[in-house]
Amino acid sequence: MRQFNIDQLPYPKVPHFMPANDGRVDGARLWHSLQELACIGATPQGGVRRLAFTAEDRAGRAHFVAQCRAIGMRVERDAIGNLFALTSGDTELGSIMVGSHLDTQVSGGKYDGAFGVMCALEIARTLHERHRTLRRPFEIAVWANEEGARFAPPMMGSGVFVERFAIDDMKAQVDASSIPLSESLAADAALLALPYRTARGVRAYFEPHIEQGPILEQKDVPIGIVIGAQAVCWLDVQIDGFSNHAGPTPMPMRRDALLAAAEIALAAESIALKNAPHGRATAGQIAVTNPARNVAPGAATLWLDLRHPDETVLDSMIDSLSEVVVSIEAHRRVNISIDPIWRMEATQFDPTLVEALHAAARDNGIAAIDMISGAGHDALHLALRYPAAMLFTPCEGGVSHNEAENMRSDHATLACQILYDAIEPMLTGEAVEVTQ
Repeated sequence: MRQFNIDQLPYPKVPHFMPANDGRVDGARLWHSLQELACIGATPQGGVRRLAFTAEDRAGRAHFVAQCRAIGMRVERDAIGNLFALTSGDTELGSIMVGSHLDTQVSGGKYDGAFGVMCALEIARTLHERHRTLRRPFEIAVWANEEGARFAPPMMGSGVFVERFAIDDMKAQVDASSIPLSESLAADAALLALPYRTARGVRAYFEPHIEQGPILEQKDVPIGIVIGAQAVCWLDVQIDGFSNHAGPTPMPMRRDALLAAAEIALAAESIALKNAPHGRATAGQIAVTNPARNVAPGAATLWLDLRHPDETVLDSMIDSLSEVVVSIEAHRRVNISIDPIWRMEATQFDPTLVEALHAAARDNGIAAIDMISGAGHDALHLALRYPAAMLFTPCEGGVSHNEAENMRSDHATLACQILYDAIEPMLTGEAVEVTQ
């Protein structure tokens, strides 16, 4: 596995930026930080590949650690590989935390996750330059394995942090090459050298993120305030039929697992459309066991992702799919099993934090809109235990999880400024206390 020397990575050093010292974040510096980070794991097509716990991911995280230490932040970690950078302040009051992730999809973009972390870093730099005396600490979180592209489930690090996932279970997860996560963690000497996160609470958690959808761009609105998120259920569907020769076997006699899988995928789509506008169904993969061009497939696995912001409706979608599967099982003469491997409940974010973001947007002359997140984010886990909120900024064409992912620098600056304005009073003690 390729190793990285941070001092020799192919990007320029951070240029000199004149501190504003007036409570304005430095948009040029934020944008430079995003492009600099994107050089780590860069792909020829302009995207980024930093799969969790790989050498590229370690290099990106090491770069983050160096930037935080440069402004005097203390950097810590936990047992699953989450990183935490902390300013001064009374830790007994709990931190104001901003976070996201640095790992990517196999063919990921520059801004998914990375924008949230670099936005938090820019806020820390602005606080540092203003020499603000903080009543409670500002904390940056870099959540490990958010994408789930190498190790399942997604949002693993934040799930362990709030004790939704058992750490021993997560360390036992293996990637496609049967490498256990525990082995990848043990190979990260730089991570293991960091001190453990000291005991402290989180008074409020914020996560800035690109929208990963088209709504903001279509409405020509630069900021969305996320008030909640859809419920999600991942289903593994196993279909067992019978392999047989493509030529001699008459069509009515076949027990074709692949055609059954395709029929289930189309049924899921139909169910989502019947539950418009919020229903979602995605068949992310159909894998045939021992595929051959001239053999009717005898076994196949289908990965399904079903979503809806209403838990009751999502349950009814799953029930409807189960009924269809019984029918497909009968007329295709196959055996079908459905295994629900992961569920994320619908989330409502903290109203006080949502209003703080709206107020900061208004102060910046922006009429932000309320939004429901269609994607999973670490904030959904944090909201299980702490007051949490998110804000979205547009991405070009609604494209994400793609090397073509793009955003505007002025949108990045605006989102960062709004977040800074919302949380600075919470850090200095000038704001009304958030709910707990």
